[in-house]
Amino acid sequence: MPNDVYQINSKRLRVLWSNPEVIFYIDIDLANALPEYASRDEFEHLMAKNELEVIEDPHINVSMTFPQKGSKSESIQDRAWSAIQNAVNNVPDIYLRKQRGVLLNQVIHESGATKQTVYRWFRRYWQLGMCKNTLNGQYNRCGGLGKAKTVGEKKLGAPRTRTPGDGVNVDDNIKAIFRVAIEKCLLNENQYEFDYAYNQVLIAFGVPLPCKAEHLREVPTARQFRYFYNKEYTSLDITRKRKGEINYQKDYRPVLSSSTTEVSGPGSRYQIDATIADVYLVSAENRNKVIGRPTMYFVVDVFSRAIVGMYIGLENASWVSAMEALSNTVLDKVEYCKQFDIEITEDMWPTVGLPESIIGDRGEILGRHIEVLSKAFHVDIENTPPYRADWKGIVERYFKTVQVKMKPFVEGYVTKVAIGKKKHGKDYRQDSIHTLKEFTQMMIKIVLYYNNEHTLSEYDPDKDLPNDLSYNPLDLWEWGIQFRTGRLRRPNSDIVKVNLLPHTEATVTEKGLKLF
Repeated sequence: MPNDVYQINSKRLRVLWSNPEVIFYIDIDLANALPEYASRDEFEHLMAKNELEVIEDPHINVSMTFPQKGSKSESIQDRAWSAIQNAVNNVPDIYLRKQRGVLLNQVIHESGATKQTVYRWFRRYWQLGMCKNTLNGQYNRCGGLGKAKTVGEKKLGAPRTRTPGDGVNVDDNIKAIFRVAIEKCLLNENQYEFDYAYNQVLIAFGVPLPCKAEHLREVPTARQFRYFYNKEYTSLDITRKRKGEINYQKDYRPVLSSSTTEVSGPGSRYQIDATIADVYLVSAENRNKVIGRPTMYFVVDVFSRAIVGMYIGLENASWVSAMEALSNTVLDKVEYCKQFDIEITEDMWPTVGLPESIIGDRGEILGRHIEVLSKAFHVDIENTPPYRADWKGIVERYFKTVQVKMKPFVEGYVTKVAIGKKKHGKDYRQDSIHTLKEFTQMMIKIVLYYNNEHTLSEYDPDKDLPNDLSYNPLDLWEWGIQFRTGRLRRPNSDIVKVNLLPHTEATVTEKGLKLF
């Protein structure tokens, strides 16, 4: 059909007109192409042999691009179309050589255009899509896109209208000075201002600072310097250099995925991390004695966002504390809460089991102790790179969430006010009233509230999640257990504890156990 595009070997053809006997076509890539014809039988024979195949129109964007109303491109299009409209609609005579010559002379006489111009209009109309839009100005093709202009004697660019002098062209020597100033001042973590970098360029040209207008006649302008800076360096390169590689990877890199896309259901991956709570505690034996700030460990299921394990103690973040938090993931939560005088039912905290993988930072789970658990229960251990807390951002965010929840209900909360800096300053450590057990009770209740009542506002669901499913951690957990591939395992809690403890070799003798 007319306007169909075919390819045979490396040649691309556009059908101009056809009837049951003959087909007129034109080569769309040949600069001096004219309409040719072939029998329909020949076309069909080549198609049957798969030597001639239909392809997408490579110039569809030209025919679909309309010139702006009232623009010069539109006036060029209207002039060309009014000149050739009657001729190109006179088919099939326009495709035959003798008749085309008569029509061509008629167009030249009526429009006043030259023979070369009329032929150019014909070719553009036939080769680009046989519509009026193919005749517009096509100013998008003007200029050398991406090509640097050749520097000569004459000043490039628009002439100056306010600053005295003609200015200078930016040649290779000036570009070298620009690069040194940019890399020393702008592309480093000191993050100097642009004006400071341009002042270094002026100093390199011997311009005294502060300078006057006459000093800037034969030196590159700040606009030339900024143009070179924006042209040679992308925003990605600038951010990476000015913010530093560590901060760029953590805070500025493009985010192409999320934690949820990497898991298939509950138990696919747990995230574990620790932080020091923003509250001071007192001794249970003597409430007048402040014992310091506790360490909180949380273990979070990535798919459901449910907190599946926790531990609060006075030890620093270490394998001993992490061992307690991991063992808590397989404990019966009813019994665990009963230790702290909290009565719950099993469905209030049903998250019991070992995951397929555990991800943490390069701390407590980067050692030989965790290897025993990994080998015994086939749990994959993953560690984040240095300074990449965003790889386990869910559990990192939870520390802020729970501490904001507890702030109104505790005394001795850590504030930003420095202790002892002013005479009337308050020492918030002396306000502490909670023991370790009382603080743990509070954290358990916050976790229970979060798992059962909280709705996730920024959860990125998979396509198969029901629309009426609330994004609550336990609702997601229960749905995943029922409808997703089972990743969760529930071994005996005592066996898990044994495999979490440090292992070493000992000798059994008639005198007893020889260890260390």
